[in-house]
Amino acid sequence: MLGANVLMPNLSPRNVRKKYMLYDNKICTGDEAAQCIECLKKKIGKIGYKIVVSRGDYIK
Repeated sequence: MLGANVLMPNLSPRNVRKKYMLYDNKICTGDEAAQCIECLKKKIGKIGYKIVVSRGDYIK
């Protein structure tokens, strides 16, 4: 299976996140990075997918 969707978790320190708010209603804005990734894993898992954090290079 191949994919091209990108998730953008909040990895910036909480005290500077307002500078990086690219769109309204972004999730997990008050969470630490580890909390955000766990939240995303649960949400994605509910629809039958999993988060992959590798580079995604194509290998024949």
